[in-house]
Amino acid sequence: MGRRNFVGLFTIKQRSLLMVLIMFVLMSFLLAGQALAASEVAFEWDSNTEPDISHYNIYRSDDGQATWEKVNLNPIPHIGNGTETWTEAGVPDGTYHWYATAVDTEDNESGPSNIVSATIDTQAPAPPQGFSIGRIIRMIISWIMGLFGLFSIV
Repeated sequence: MGRRNFVGLFTIKQRSLLMVLIMFVLMSFLLAGQALAASEVAFEWDSNTEPDISHYNIYRSDDGQATWEKVNLNPIPHIGNGTETWTEAGVPDGTYHWYATAVDTEDNESGPSNIVSATIDTQAPAPPQGFSIGRIIRMIISWIMGLFGLFSIV
Protein backbone atom coordinates (compact mmCIF):
# COMPACT_ATOMS: atom_id res chain seq x y z
CA MET A 1 0.00 0.00 0.00
CA GLY A 2 1.45 3.37 -1.02
CA ARG A 3 1.73 6.39 1.21
CA ARG A 4 -1.35 8.61 1.43
CA ASN A 5 -0.92 12.27 0.76
CA PHE A 6 -2.03 14.34 3.78
CA VAL A 7 -3.34 17.06 1.47
CA GLY A 8 -5.55 14.51 -0.33
CA LEU A 9 -7.44 13.83 2.90
CA PHE A 10 -9.09 17.26 2.90
CA THR A 11 -11.10 19.25 0.39
CA ILE A 12 -9.80 22.61 -0.76
CA LYS A 13 -12.31 24.35 1.52
CA GLN A 14 -11.22 22.25 4.53
CA ARG A 15 -7.54 22.95 3.80
CA SER A 16 -8.28 26.67 3.58
CA LEU A 17 -10.10 26.64 6.90
CA LEU A 18 -7.29 24.65 8.49
CA MET A 19 -4.70 27.16 7.23
CA VAL A 20 -6.77 30.07 8.57
CA LEU A 21 -7.01 28.35 11.95
CA ILE A 22 -3.27 27.66 12.07
CA MET A 23 -2.50 31.28 11.10
CA PHE A 24 -4.93 32.55 13.74
CA VAL A 25 -3.28 30.45 16.47
CA LEU A 26 0.22 31.53 15.43
CA MET A 27 -0.75 35.20 15.25
CA SER A 28 -2.44 34.96 18.64
CA PHE A 29 0.81 33.75 20.19
CA LEU A 30 2.87 36.39 18.41
CA LEU A 31 0.56 39.27 19.26
CA ALA A 32 -0.16 38.14 22.81
CA GLY A 33 3.52 38.31 23.80
CA GLN A 34 3.07 39.50 27.37
CA ALA A 35 0.03 37.29 27.97
CA LEU A 36 2.11 34.20 27.25
CA ALA A 37 4.57 35.05 30.01
CA ALA A 38 3.16 33.40 33.11
CA SER A 39 4.38 31.20 35.92
CA GLU A 40 3.17 28.64 38.40
CA VAL A 41 3.50 29.36 42.10
CA ALA A 42 3.38 26.36 44.44
CA PHE A 43 2.23 26.86 48.03
CA GLU A 44 2.45 24.59 51.05
CA TRP A 45 1.32 24.98 54.63
CA ASP A 46 0.75 22.95 57.77
CA SER A 47 -2.60 21.16 57.94
CA ASN A 48 -5.14 22.65 60.30
CA THR A 49 -5.66 20.12 63.12
CA GLU A 50 -9.26 21.02 63.95
CA PRO A 51 -11.61 18.09 63.23
CA ASP A 52 -14.20 20.11 61.28
CA ILE A 53 -11.93 21.67 58.61
CA SER A 54 -13.46 21.36 55.15
CA HIS A 55 -11.11 23.21 52.80
CA TYR A 56 -8.75 26.16 52.28
CA ASN A 57 -8.77 29.33 50.19
CA ILE A 58 -5.83 31.35 48.86
CA TYR A 59 -6.00 35.09 48.28
CA ARG A 60 -3.65 37.25 46.17
CA SER A 61 -2.95 40.97 46.06
CA ASP A 62 -0.64 43.09 43.95
CA ASP A 63 -0.41 45.82 46.59
CA GLY A 64 -0.45 43.71 49.77
CA GLN A 65 -2.89 46.12 51.37
CA ALA A 66 -6.59 46.49 50.68
CA THR A 67 -7.29 44.64 47.44
CA TRP A 68 -7.31 40.84 47.85
CA GLU A 69 -8.81 38.36 45.38
CA LYS A 70 -9.54 34.68 45.99
CA VAL A 71 -7.46 32.85 43.37
CA ASN A 72 -8.62 29.25 43.81
CA LEU A 73 -11.71 28.72 41.68
CA ASN A 74 -12.67 25.60 43.64
CA PRO A 75 -12.18 24.93 47.34
CA ILE A 76 -8.75 23.45 48.10
CA PRO A 77 -9.59 20.19 49.89
CA HIS A 78 -8.29 19.58 53.39
CA ILE A 79 -6.02 16.51 53.13
CA GLY A 80 -4.96 16.48 56.77
CA ASN A 81 -1.70 14.59 56.29
CA GLY A 82 0.48 17.27 57.91
CA THR A 83 1.20 19.39 54.82
CA GLU A 84 -1.31 20.93 52.43
CA THR A 85 -0.32 22.05 48.93
CA TRP A 86 -1.81 23.98 46.05
CA THR A 87 -0.41 25.53 42.86
CA GLU A 88 -1.63 28.71 41.20
CA ALA A 89 -1.05 28.54 37.45
CA GLY A 90 -0.88 31.39 34.97
CA VAL A 91 0.51 34.05 37.32
CA PRO A 92 1.64 36.98 35.15
CA ASP A 93 4.81 38.97 35.75
CA GLY A 94 4.70 41.29 38.75
CA THR A 95 5.11 41.38 42.52
CA TYR A 96 2.37 39.61 44.46
CA HIS A 97 1.36 38.80 48.02
CA TRP A 98 -0.69 35.75 49.13
CA TYR A 99 -2.32 34.40 52.25
CA ALA A 100 -4.36 31.28 53.05
CA THR A 101 -7.51 30.75 55.11
CA ALA A 102 -9.11 27.61 56.53
CA VAL A 103 -12.84 26.96 56.15
CA ASP A 104 -14.79 24.58 58.38
CA THR A 105 -17.80 22.41 57.56
CA GLU A 106 -20.17 25.23 58.64
CA ASP A 107 -18.53 27.57 56.09
CA ASN A 108 -16.81 29.69 58.78
CA GLU A 109 -13.61 31.13 57.33
CA SER A 110 -10.55 31.77 59.48
CA GLY A 111 -8.56 34.96 59.47
CA PRO A 112 -5.59 35.21 57.11
CA SER A 113 -2.38 33.25 57.58
CA ASN A 114 0.94 35.04 57.36
CA ILE A 115 1.44 36.88 54.07
CA VAL A 116 4.04 35.57 51.61
CA SER A 117 5.39 37.55 48.66
CA ALA A 118 7.17 36.85 45.39
CA THR A 119 8.20 38.67 42.25
CA ILE A 120 7.52 36.83 39.00
CA ASP A 121 9.79 37.74 36.09
CA THR A 122 9.56 35.58 32.98
CA GLN A 123 10.80 38.25 30.60
CA ALA A 124 14.10 37.58 28.86
CA PRO A 125 16.82 40.17 29.45
CA ALA A 126 17.63 42.77 26.82
CA PRO A 127 20.01 41.50 24.15
CA PRO A 128 23.70 42.42 24.43
CA GLN A 129 24.56 45.73 22.80
CA GLY A 130 27.69 46.58 20.79
CA PHE A 131 28.30 42.97 19.73
CA SER A 132 30.95 42.80 16.99
CA ILE A 133 33.92 40.87 15.71
CA GLY A 134 37.12 42.10 17.33
CA ARG A 135 39.55 40.30 15.05
CA ILE A 136 39.97 37.10 13.12
CA ILE A 137 43.01 34.98 13.76
CA ARG A 138 43.80 32.45 11.12
CA MET A 139 46.14 29.71 12.14
CA ILE A 140 47.03 26.76 10.01
CA ILE A 141 49.03 24.03 11.62
CA SER A 142 50.57 21.53 9.31
CA TRP A 143 52.93 18.73 9.84
CA ILE A 144 55.91 18.91 7.58
CA MET A 145 56.92 15.42 6.78
CA GLY A 146 60.28 16.67 5.55
CA LEU A 147 63.72 16.45 6.86
CA PHE A 148 63.13 17.85 10.32
CA GLY A 149 59.53 16.83 11.14
CA LEU A 150 58.64 20.34 12.40
CA PHE A 151 55.31 22.12 12.89
CA SER A 152 54.71 25.13 10.73
CA ILE A 153 52.46 27.98 11.84
CA VAL A 154 51.33 30.21 8.98
